[in-house]
Amino acid sequence: MEYKDYYKILGVDKKSSDDDIKKSYKKLAKKYHPDINKEKDAEKKFKDISEAYEVLSDKDKRHKYDTLGSNWDQYQNYGGANYNRYQDSTNINGNVFTGSDFSDFFEIFFGGQGQSAGASSSPFGNIFGGGAKKTGGRRQAQSNPYEQQQQQSAKQNSKAQQDNATEIEISVKEAYNGGSRVLSLDQGMGAKKDIKVNIPKGVQDGMKIRVPGVQGQDIYLKIKIKDNGFYKVDKKDVTCEVPVTDYEAILGTEVSIPTLSGSSVNLKVPANSQAGKTFRLKGLGMIDRKTEEKGDMYVKLKIVVPRNLTEAETELFNQLKEL
Repeated sequence: MEYKDYYKILGVDKKSSDDDIKKSYKKLAKKYHPDINKEKDAEKKFKDISEAYEVLSDKDKRHKYDTLGSNWDQYQNYGGANYNRYQDSTNINGNVFTGSDFSDFFEIFFGGQGQSAGASSSPFGNIFGGGAKKTGGRRQAQSNPYEQQQQQSAKQNSKAQQDNATEIEISVKEAYNGGSRVLSLDQGMGAKKDIKVNIPKGVQDGMKIRVPGVQGQDIYLKIKIKDNGFYKVDKKDVTCEVPVTDYEAILGTEVSIPTLSGSSVNLKVPANSQAGKTFRLKGLGMIDRKTEEKGDMYVKLKIVVPRNLTEAETELFNQLKEL
């Protein structure tokens, strides 16, 4: 099997620091990414670059590579005498990206946006393994520690990817009715790609939406419902505050309440209502995505004092005070 000089592929030498290797990888990954570079051999070069960085960016893997030399691929793919010692070897296709490089790769092709705080783990690439192989005309289940580790790594990468989802802010009415957004992704080298993201109705704050097939893999968007100053959302329920004057609270009144669906309902405020009194409007809250059940709307009274009273109005209040 052909021996690959990872140092040569990345344009560095064995004495190069981790930072030098990282800088070279980012530069070459930009240059040869298939979505940007349309040369015939760009995809192969990109895979080689990815494979090289996967090994050299990991201290333990780099040490094994330096020690085994040309035997690296043989131990990795055919299970040499010390096979189990090298279970964490990288995919020979160069498509497995682990936690060490997701944040760097996301920064290259998405302009550094969409990362949440903390280290990221990447789902980029197809992690091979599992399945069955033919042996003597029969299908025999194939299971070994390396495949189990790769499968576990895939699960961890998927979970880490969701944990580090990109936050997207939507309005309360978008969360209620659903909708769509067009996001522009920075792919580096001035290249951009627009993707349409559908927002299902009934999404809740903190919920994650999977967007399939971006750069060949999925990304996740974390929903943040923007407080519009009137509606406040708490899972399925919605709270709003409605102002009434002091004399309306004393004498009673009827106020029109706008709902999330765009219509309005009339709320009767009884006489002698106090500030902070809350009314429940059943079934006028958010929609549960799974059950289609609706939450409730809670309307809280806020008593406001009239401004710029006329002399006659002021005199009436003085008369009330004297009673």
